[in-house]
Amino acid sequence: MRVTDKIMYDQMRFSVMANRDRLFAIQQRIASNRKLTSLSDDPRGSEKASRLKSTRSELDQFHRNIRAGKTSLELTGAALQGVEDLLVRAKEISVQFSSGEYSAGDRKLAAEEVAGIYRQVVSYANAKNGSDYLFSGFGSGTPAYSAAGVWQGDAGVRELRIGASERMAVNVTGASVFGSSDSAGLMKDLRDFQAALDAGDTAGISNAMTTMDSGLNAVLSGLADVGTRLKHVEVMDIAIGTMQTSIATELSGIEDLDIAEMASELAKQEAAYQAAVQVAGRVSSLSILNGSSK
Repeated sequence: MRVTDKIMYDQMRFSVMANRDRLFAIQQRIASNRKLTSLSDDPRGSEKASRLKSTRSELDQFHRNIRAGKTSLELTGAALQGVEDLLVRAKEISVQFSSGEYSAGDRKLAAEEVAGIYRQVVSYANAKNGSDYLFSGFGSGTPAYSAAGVWQGDAGVRELRIGASERMAVNVTGASVFGSSDSAGLMKDLRDFQAALDAGDTAGISNAMTTMDSGLNAVLSGLADVGTRLKHVEVMDIAIGTMQTSIATELSGIEDLDIAEMASELAKQEAAYQAAVQVAGRVSSLSILNGSSK
């Protein structure tokens, strides 16, 4: 009889503890607002959630890279647009003064304006994104051009990973747009134009119409390249955003609680636990009575 009582007592004790553990697990899920509080809750679901989180982390990095690249490209485009406007004005001056009908005083004023254009072009060529010079290549800590228009950068193309198997250049090197040689390029062309105006060199002033056109064409080509890349990163940004939303929805389905369903489950488990406690109490009382009657 004592063996039977012990078996019954152990069974009741096990039932109470099992119901208590299940109740505690439900309470944990409600407190964390998660279906999965440990791997054992749903091994397959946990494994899938882990894969989804890994993918989400990778997408988040792509998203940050795209935003950083977009900022760099937008600033580059703004600088090139500024140079374009300056070169349009420089060409207007070259056309205006190529006739040779202007006085030395007029040409001096025009030369001063071209000198100002030159300084502004150098300033745009040394535009920065934070602490990085946009047009300096890999040497982003060094201005692309000196005040004298000397090229100081390199041909390095900075790339960012914007997809699982895709990288994209997020800079334009100054050499590809403004020139990399003291003996050729936009900086020299502007200095030569200024000198021609100062000297009253009609041929040199006329030649500036051609060199300003060449400079404009290089800048416009750079702008077109930047515009193409900006459109691409915008498309990629939308695609990644869509994937992020899809992953968030999947993770929610795996991990997030259905509050109404869990509230019902909690009520059922609380009732089951209380019932197990009551049964255990009655069995214990009966065991004590049976023992005392002997």
